[in-house]
Amino acid sequence: MVRSQQGDAKAYRELLDLVSFHLSPFLRKRLPEERVEDVMQETLITLHRIRDTWDSSRAFSPWLYAIAAHRIKDSYRHQSRSTRRDDLARELNSRAETADPQISQFEAREDLAWALAQLNERQRTIVSLLKLQELPMSEIAAQLSMSVSAVKVTAHRAYDALRKLLGEKRHAD
Repeated sequence: MVRSQQGDAKAYRELLDLVSFHLSPFLRKRLPEERVEDVMQETLITLHRIRDTWDSSRAFSPWLYAIAAHRIKDSYRHQSRSTRRDDLARELNSRAETADPQISQFEAREDLAWALAQLNERQRTIVSLLKLQELPMSEIAAQLSMSVSAVKVTAHRAYDALRKLLGEKRHAD
């Protein structure tokens, strides 16, 4: 790792090979087989992106396995969101079949786009990063130079504003 931090491309390739070899059993014990390769790639990407933060006076393995553990958590979090989104889609579809034909999916999307446009730029950005790009709060905080708590508060206020705006719009229509 020290040599790869110094720009040695051969050492970096060897490092990635060794990391992959050692992480594979770690990931296979903790993930379903179909997600192992994706999480491995995410871990290697994270390693590449933050490799300059590793302190050579500390052990490499704990740092690496901490990265992998975070990517595993992200994978489960993403899976949970996908499951919830699928459940919500099924529920909305079943409601749409019995709902008032006056409110189409197009109108619902239009209403949401309108409500999002009413938010301030920071709220709109955070909602987009959280819900559309599914980034973790910590990455959003780093990207926007905010604390994780500030991102959570801003997201909560944005969701409240969206609920209020959409409720008012539906009552007005």
